[in-house]
Amino acid sequence: MLIWILGILKAGGAYVPIDPNSPASRISYLLNDLCASFLLTTKAIKARLPGSLDLELIEIDKENTKVSTSPTKNPHFQLHQIVLLMLFTHLVRLGS
Repeated sequence: MLIWILGILKAGGAYVPIDPNSPASRISYLLNDLCASFLLTTKAIKARLPGSLDLELIEIDKENTKVSTSPTKNPHFQLHQIVLLMLFTHLVRLGS
């Protein structure tokens, strides 16, 4: 969860913790008042949320399975490929 929060803050968003045990009307009021565009949640908490929310729900459980099946090793690049790319980028900037 900490990584998700850091990602939100780094992207310029705001993290607002909401108690999932609050009444549904309170959660709806908070999210509408915040003008939230999306909500990070888990599958268990999603079932308790009010159905009238007009925002994108992102289930961390689903996203974590996508992340956990991603490759864990860095892609292999040869040094000369990186140097050529850097040189090309530099030359393009000089030409602009």
